[in-house]
Amino acid sequence: MATARRRGRLAAVLVAAAVILSSTSGPAAAAEPEWPLQPGWPRDTDLASARPMNVPIEGSTGRSGWSKHSSPALADIDADGRPEIVVGSLDGRVYVYRRDGSLLWSRYLDAQHAAGPVIGSPAVGDIDGDGSLEVVVGSENGYVFAFDRTGATKAGWPQFTGWNADYPNRCATDACTGVVAGPTLADLDGDGTLEVIVGSYSHLMWVWNHRGQALPGWPVDVWDGIASGAAVGDINADGRPEIVVGSDVANDCADCRPYGRLAKGGLLHAFTIAGKEVSGWPFRTDSFMHSTPALADLDADGKLETIAGGGLFTEGTEWRGHHLWVVGHDGRLRWSFRADSVILSAPTVGDVNGDGTPEIAFGDYAGNTYLLNRLGQLMWKNNGVTTRAPHGSGAHFGAPVLADVTGDGRAEVVATDSNWHVKAFDVPTGRVVADTGTTFPVWASAAVGDLDGDGTNEVVAGSAAQNGPNTGNLNDLAGAGRLYVWRTPGRGGLVHPQFQQRVTPIDRSLAPRDPSGSTASVYRFWSPGFDNAHFFTTSGSEAVRIIDTDVNWVYEGRAFGARPAPGGTCTSGGSPVHRFWSAGFRSHFYTQSEAERARIVATDRNWAYEGVAYCAYAQAGSGTVALHRFWSPGFGKHFFTASAAEADHIRANDRNWTYEGVAYHVLP
Repeated sequence: MATARRRGRLAAVLVAAAVILSSTSGPAAAAEPEWPLQPGWPRDTDLASARPMNVPIEGSTGRSGWSKHSSPALADIDADGRPEIVVGSLDGRVYVYRRDGSLLWSRYLDAQHAAGPVIGSPAVGDIDGDGSLEVVVGSENGYVFAFDRTGATKAGWPQFTGWNADYPNRCATDACTGVVAGPTLADLDGDGTLEVIVGSYSHLMWVWNHRGQALPGWPVDVWDGIASGAAVGDINADGRPEIVVGSDVANDCADCRPYGRLAKGGLLHAFTIAGKEVSGWPFRTDSFMHSTPALADLDADGKLETIAGGGLFTEGTEWRGHHLWVVGHDGRLRWSFRADSVILSAPTVGDVNGDGTPEIAFGDYAGNTYLLNRLGQLMWKNNGVTTRAPHGSGAHFGAPVLADVTGDGRAEVVATDSNWHVKAFDVPTGRVVADTGTTFPVWASAAVGDLDGDGTNEVVAGSAAQNGPNTGNLNDLAGAGRLYVWRTPGRGGLVHPQFQQRVTPIDRSLAPRDPSGSTASVYRFWSPGFDNAHFFTTSGSEAVRIIDTDVNWVYEGRAFGARPAPGGTCTSGGSPVHRFWSAGFRSHFYTQSEAERARIVATDRNWAYEGVAYCAYAQAGSGTVALHRFWSPGFGKHFFTASAAEADHIRANDRNWTYEGVAYHVLP
């Protein structure tokens, strides 16, 4: 390989931006409300417990500090009916606190080499389906752990994420491994247990089952480091989940297989559960991808868009990473929004104003908080100037949370910043309606929930001290860290949940299935690479195999219904529809005409007969619809549709296709 593969140095980014000042418009006339602390809080990590540990940044080894970098997760770990707080620390441990501030348990993430800082947020879920929650968390030592509710390590864990191609020669200047984003938990295969999805600076993307066994097709090498968390959802409405994640591209590369030529920047990937890149992906960006994607159906077409921000890069910071990207299920850009600075935090998406459509909240490196509508139009921007923060907000590293923290029954945008503040913004106006200070910069998201069961929301956030110059060495962070819990008058209004917020519910009823009974679904695929070829099948098994393994085809969903043809016979009604394949034309052809079938078999060597595809009706009848047939001499293809609206649109607008009439009649 002509260029060395180097990962984005997120830890250096974190220590380089303790306070970023934004432009100001003058302080508010009166101090905004400040939340009172919950009794028993804040909590400091036990400084005496710190010990030397593995820090794979700049080749250093030493005390990492006692700082809270990761976003807290709220979950009922001990099954007492009330949530606990789970948070990672730069001292290499994960902590579980009770709501009164007492420690339930903590564990070092030690493996074959000592624990590294825990920067990514812990994930909490019942990964093995036994009715108890597990805590899954990664460390910069490259290991991922799963602990049961008592803090015991689960069987099959920890798992190592591997070394990248720089190991061992370049590890003094670039980390060769390390997990810096939180794991994602999702049931990918529908078996009732949760898979663990994690990216690493080893350049590898991993998917393990609950036993710590890699799923077939994993890991996947994405060529450079991964600082992004993964989002999971059914982006193309096929009833099966995809995994969307960002990765870095540190150097120009002429031939970086399987991606070909790469320019400096980053990639947004979409993978099937078998580890295959979805057709049309990855999407190429201009910066490292630190932002964890969000998935949402912004245009109400039944498919999910991917929303992600850019990140810092070693050069070109005046323009790289300033965009919020919105990418369709096909990997094509839908729209982008240019922010004032780079976007490190994940976007948060939800219907925050109750208008029935989603909004997008995010923050940038210059301290601005933004709210966009689903079309990418700016609703408001606020730089966070308040009485207590006359210079505005510092850099935003954590995603905003949408929840009621004022007691008005409506969600606010709750944002943390590195200028030592947690603020709440009114949704209609963007005005700061609450501003609470901390002792140290806040580097991650807050969490919001009712911890004590009194019907009102608490806000939980961790902060970290920096006691040295901005060298990028974690020894300089060896100060103190605190975890805060504040009381608010908010009641409910939690639009964006804290629990596994990167997983979008999957409608498995849409997944392709083999025929059963007297009807069969006909599934449709499209191939832009094969000159607009379309392919139809009633076989759910065939459809699933293509979706998971063949990047040439884009799954377009159920096209229409038909009668099944077991053994090539039409026992449930209708007459046979014959299927041909042409390797030269890279296309299928279908006909119900026995004369046409016989002529092609006898005289046209371009086509190979594949048998009866399904059964349909020659004449219109009750409960049937017309299947329209088109021919394109330019593409050398036939096209079929049961949608009268689609047929009318093609006839009126697309001169590539010649209408040949109704081929036969099918079921709707």
